[in-house]
Amino acid sequence: MLEPDGTLAAWASAQGAPNPNQRGQLGLGHADVVANNRLYRLPGLTTVASAAAGSEFSLAVLDNGQVLAWGRNETGALGITRREELGPGLAPRGDALAPTPLAVRISASSIAAGPDHVLALTREGTVYAWGEGAQGRLGIGELPTLRIAGSDRTLENLPYPMQVPGLTDVVAVAAGFQHSLALMQDGTLRAWGLNSNGQLGDGTRTDRATPVRVAGIEAATAIVAGSRHSAALLADGTVMTWGSIMTGSLGRNVGSAEYDAMPGRAERVTGIRSIAGGRGHMLALTEAGTVMSWGDDAVGATGRGVFGGDRTSGTPKTIPRLSNVVSIAAGPTARRSFALLADGNILTWGIVPIYARPQGDPTVSPSPIPLVVEGLSNR
Repeated sequence: MLEPDGTLAAWASAQGAPNPNQRGQLGLGHADVVANNRLYRLPGLTTVASAAAGSEFSLAVLDNGQVLAWGRNETGALGITRREELGPGLAPRGDALAPTPLAVRISASSIAAGPDHVLALTREGTVYAWGEGAQGRLGIGELPTLRIAGSDRTLENLPYPMQVPGLTDVVAVAAGFQHSLALMQDGTLRAWGLNSNGQLGDGTRTDRATPVRVAGIEAATAIVAGSRHSAALLADGTVMTWGSIMTGSLGRNVGSAEYDAMPGRAERVTGIRSIAGGRGHMLALTEAGTVMSWGDDAVGATGRGVFGGDRTSGTPKTIPRLSNVVSIAAGPTARRSFALLADGNILTWGIVPIYARPQGDPTVSPSPIPLVVEGLSNR
């Protein structure tokens, strides 16, 4: 959680694990056991401009553009391993218990993290990528081949940042489950990575190891890369979607097809100012401060008061009794959602984490409920 004063705070949920901080993912400088449901402030970070979290790791961009990373590093997602450190086993450095600088100095403006890969947008409008390299999700083309101890070894993952070739004038990036998106200054999009469900939006199902243009998108102002789908907010307040239709995440009728590799407009979605995407659902924040949702409702991730049975709810609708929202959040592997209200309260729904619910409440909530964390000022 990024605080207004430029500091960061984090919390943990054991969810059956004895130590939710065993990989140093809270950035506290140790891997000791921590209390559940308690807010911890990261020591030494006072000028954070933006932050992102992947699977058991986190990153922060400071006001001066420096990127710091901490937590799990087995796929190189922290980007802290120098090329010359790699030996015959090609293993990256171990987990980082405290915020650690990248192996390559870049001046970043923002950061995006998938489960195991990271994109950094620089102040110059270029993009760097690192972490898990399968399906071309890094966008750098072929992964580097290193000559080590007289033998050529090709990396499977990239443990240090490399610039994505051919990308300039980028204003935003998004990291999905196994694919990536970039929003260009002219309002067009580029995409790369896994394309099995047409989530790259180039009209094919061919994986791309370098960026390709998303078809038919112009005047975009924001992007979302979900699990198997993608979306773009346009300047006119409408939303374009593409990729897997299996959970209703496109918010439009494509007949009996299982995917649509060409972007199309979500139905009856207008007056939108921001969007967020989860594992199989979408959220859209309206100018009026209400939230529209659609997609996978098996565990209530759309927040519309029902779950189970038909797991899809592909028609966009407004979440009941939710207003005065200023921002929304979800993640490419998450079947839950969050909303920040104008009064500073945070609500959550879907698969509700242990840290979010009062003791004795069910593990899923099909409607928004308050986020419950010790030290959080939710009233």
